[in-house]
Amino acid sequence: MKKLKLKEPIYYAHSKLIYNTAREKAELKYLERFGEVICPNNHIGEKDSIDEYLDIIKSKCKTFVCSEYKKHIGKGVYEEAMTASFLFPHYVLRKQFTRFKLIPIRDIDIVDETDWKIKFAKITIYSANSLA
Repeated sequence: MKKLKLKEPIYYAHSKLIYNTAREKAELKYLERFGEVICPNNHIGEKDSIDEYLDIIKSKCKTFVCSEYKKHIGKGVYEEAMTASFLFPHYVLRKQFTRFKLIPIRDIDIVDETDWKIKFAKITIYSANSLA
């Protein structure tokens, strides 16, 4: 397994449905091993428009990591991931057995344009091999 070095700060995109949960805390704890993490829930707060989050990704971050909810991402995370994909490395954080893994994102496909919260899009990875 390769040792992964993420550039800081890392933007951590995830569903609002896991805000303030044990899962969010565990994912943040794992990501903070790599350095500074910008978490919208903890560091940005509720904004009027997705554009404000996208501006933070473009101006302040060097790496993007997203987390899935029920094996999908919502529209907000999709827009954040698509913005990051043109700028710098982007990964999906998945739990395999009892350990977290960061896996490079190959593609993101829209699944259900009407389901903005849960099944808006699905992430495709390069391989089953994780980097960290």
